[in-house]
Amino acid sequence: MILTGIEGFSEESFETRMLDKNSIPMLLPFSHASINESQELIYDISSRQMLKKWLEIEKLNGKWLEKFVESIAGLERTLEGYLLDISQIVFRLDLIYIDNSREDFYFCFCPGYQGNMHEEIKEVFNQFLPMADMEDEKTVRTVYSLNKIANRENFSISDLAEELNKKEEPIFEEDYGEPFEPVIVGDDYESPWEAEQPGLLARLRRYVKENNVFQILEDLDEGRFKEKLNEPRPEDKLIEQKPFKIMKAPEIKELGDIEIEDLLGGETMLIKDWENSGGYLEGTGNQSGKVIVLDKMPFSIGKSKDKTDETLNCPTVSRIHARFNKSDEIYYLEDMNSRNGTRLNGKALAPFSPAELKNGDRISFADQDFYYRQG
Repeated sequence: MILTGIEGFSEESFETRMLDKNSIPMLLPFSHASINESQELIYDISSRQMLKKWLEIEKLNGKWLEKFVESIAGLERTLEGYLLDISQIVFRLDLIYIDNSREDFYFCFCPGYQGNMHEEIKEVFNQFLPMADMEDEKTVRTVYSLNKIANRENFSISDLAEELNKKEEPIFEEDYGEPFEPVIVGDDYESPWEAEQPGLLARLRRYVKENNVFQILEDLDEGRFKEKLNEPRPEDKLIEQKPFKIMKAPEIKELGDIEIEDLLGGETMLIKDWENSGGYLEGTGNQSGKVIVLDKMPFSIGKSKDKTDETLNCPTVSRIHARFNKSDEIYYLEDMNSRNGTRLNGKALAPFSPAELKNGDRISFADQDFYYRQG
């Protein structure tokens, strides 16, 4: 990654000499060069992924947010040890990187940079809001409380860290204790009790849907969050809430042409259904016979079972190797800064640079080869 046009940069500055002589934890490795009387700042991003791209695949949760804030606080302490000012870190999602294997954060220190750290961090946390997993109570609590701190005037990074250490009080009064085992019941089952309100997730979704970001922050600040979340609605009395999951056994009258997948709740995709998808990949070489249906966009491929839509369990393939996406009815392939690269018709793709796909294109994820077939 190369940055140019930094007005305050000087080869002789204390910050530049400190970065030249030291490998500082959590900072992207740094070097610089003079090209045509213009200074270029060069950062090594090998085996690291742009946070902006990573968040397009991952769902942001409370635990991840805590690690991010702890990393910023640790970065501030580390820089103080080297007599460097954290205000020269560029806090932008496209200039923060994450390690693909350990999920450690790496930041861009730019000598001479004169940005506004408070405004940049505020913008980062504002961008986090729509990315949060709104079905998780801890995530909702964490993302909104941190956003509230970041929107204060002249907040400090220690303020963000202290917010994470506050003792959490439950938003809800209900406590059903240990979960029950699922119960199979028939049509004549009648519930022994009736609840006054829908469950936690239903109320949380409704509250987030009915209020904008600023109203939610105001409710949190004024202590009205719990009250508004538990506010009863007329239609709530019609909803039956049980402390265990009721599962009704399926009724099968005739087997006929029913497939095994249908009985198990799965879905069988026919070849003709690919016409409505982003196409498919047809394996060749050591992947001969393998077909990967690009049934959603974006669609990621890699070695990680948890972080990709399709797993290629090969040592040469990176955890998050490549991604397919769509824009204006055109499909694209993008290398996600993989270690061994992605090639399209034999040509290596530059990391994070989408390339247009055409029917019959040959794609190589490291040494794993496929043909792209349009739907």
